Amino acid sequence: NIGGIILIAVGIYNLFSKQEISSNKNTFKLSLILGVGVGTDGAFANLSLSIMGYHAFYVPIIIALMHLTFIGFGILLSNTKPILKLQKFKIIAPLILICLGLYKTICFFI
Repeated sequence: NIGGIILIAVGIYNLFSKQEISSNKNTFKLSLILGVGVGTDGAFANLSLSIMGYHAFYVPIIIALMHLTFIGFGILLSNTKPILKLQKFKIIAPLILICLGLYKTICFFI
């Protein structure tokens, strides 16, 4: 739930922020906060799956491989023409973060 709340907070900050994220310092701060949110989410997913009886050795390896795979796909897709056209719409990335955070927070209570 904490990871979802962090994702929502970063998404809302990016959505209503008037400043451009052009400086390296600003980008580093946002990347660090987002990394903490995603890392917290992965850690608690690992903990909950281990408590449910899944092997505690394989679960973190699977979660880490999935994170690396999707980060790799994101990096590869970031230079394609459709994604470059979507970069004009600055609202898409914060909305995705907010939706992901809401999904994770709501699923916590279900």
